[in-house]
Amino acid sequence: MTTSIPPGATPPAATPPPRPIGTITTLAIYPERDEPGTRLESAFVEPAGLEGDRRKKRPVHVVGQEETPDTTRANLFLDTPDACLREALGQEVRAGGVVLALDELPSGCAGVYASVVQEGLLAVGDPLETLEPGVDTGEHSGVDAPA
Repeated sequence: MTTSIPPGATPPAATPPPRPIGTITTLAIYPERDEPGTRLESAFVEPAGLEGDRRKKRPVHVVGQEETPDTTRANLFLDTPDACLREALGQEVRAGGVVLALDELPSGCAGVYASVVQEGLLAVGDPLETLEPGVDTGEHSGVDAPA
């Protein structure tokens, strides 16, 4: 079955594809305050942050290519400049099975802070992509719609 568009009508807009920000190059957790971190190949991200990480001000700290685990105690290190992260502030992003909201600029350190919208697994090599508003994250609220 095909649907025709009446003359003069505007066809529905296609949902734009996700916009890549960068790729995760390093994952790190810092279980103990003032102790060296642990680099991971993959991590489960729960609402409070990366599993095994010490709970901090914000669940996830994301930084760009200017930073390393030797210089910044961040969780996700990307192969893109910090400026790209700042431009994405206020947006939701997906990496692997995780959706994050990039919602705060740190005071005194690089990158952005993020809260967890959808928990899941992510890994080194996963792309970080912005999601368009209203895009289904795959998360179910647990409330069924009325029949």
